[in-house]
Amino acid sequence: YALGDKFFAGVDAQTVRHQYLNRSGGAASLANILNRSEVTFGGRAGYRIAPKTKFFVALHRVLLHYTEETRQDNHRDWLVETGVEGQLSAKLKGLIQGGLTYQQYDFDSTNPRRKRISRDGRALVKLDFAATEQDQFILAANRATNDSPSSGSRYFISTGVNLAHNHKFGKIMTGLNGGVQYDRYSENFTVGPETKVRRDDNYQFGAKVDYKAKEWLTMGVFYTRNARFSTFSRQFNYRDNITGVNAKLSF
Repeated sequence: YALGDKFFAGVDAQTVRHQYLNRSGGAASLANILNRSEVTFGGRAGYRIAPKTKFFVALHRVLLHYTEETRQDNHRDWLVETGVEGQLSAKLKGLIQGGLTYQQYDFDSTNPRRKRISRDGRALVKLDFAATEQDQFILAANRATNDSPSSGSRYFISTGVNLAHNHKFGKIMTGLNGGVQYDRYSENFTVGPETKVRRDDNYQFGAKVDYKAKEWLTMGVFYTRNARFSTFSRQFNYRDNITGVNAKLSF
């Protein structure tokens, strides 16, 4: 909602339900442990510092609940953020924001000394730089708190960066991208004979070719390579190769 020519304010809300498939049929399977629902709501306000550039502050509340009662990792969060978005310069547009996550977890009756309060910084950067009419560079960086897939650790902090380059050859656009992300878990947990903090190093590489057949039709092929290397155990390592085709219609 616009408050005059310069000031604005807005509200938003969303709900998400995560429902995993239970292939094993066991009551205490991994699917049951991961099933959860979350609600996010809040708002933001800001000031238009240029016709296409905004400064803003935002406050959101997050309520997350696990379906499995034996997993005592439910939490209630506050997300506080501030940043700038829009046309940052003649050739640069995007979003730069930072803030704080405050999480309060339920009391864990199986481990009364378990940490219940978490305070961590968060950041998100998305920049699109048009170097020339044919060349485009896209930078994405993030730091965020994520719920752990294991009940042995409540959350992990991910920090990553990805850089992509697109180039046009007439009706053909080629693209390359690569990135790295580090996931560090909040607590020691045990798998087999080992008890320690888990950290995963994730790497990604991708390539694509798109062809603009018509003004309203673009077709393409792409390839993505993902790899994860865990400092905890080799059983968490994986490699994933994805190839695909796509078509985009614009009217």
